[in-house]
Amino acid sequence: CPQLSVEAFVRTLNDFHLVPTRTTIPTHFAIAYDMLEDILAVVNKRVERALLRQDINHRLKNCCPCCTYELEGEAELIYHMLYCMDGNDSLKRVYRAVR
Repeated sequence: CPQLSVEAFVRTLNDFHLVPTRTTIPTHFAIAYDMLEDILAVVNKRVERALLRQDINHRLKNCCPCCTYELEGEAELIYHMLYCMDGNDSLKRVYRAVR
């Protein structure tokens, strides 16, 4: 995933829309993007509060029972639980490579 600076991103947008580049546009874009992030953070907090999910341990307490269920006398596994932090994209790449 390429990472671009704000100025490079704004220049790309300007070129795409055939708009001449001005020196103030990257600053305005950065301010608007920061405001968007602030608004999204407030909205997420309100949604979590409305859904009663503001507890720090909410995800841990409400995770999938099938993943955390253990039988008495069950042999201990090498990996207790598998976690995915990338939307399972890496596993999809492995699956495609094996096929």
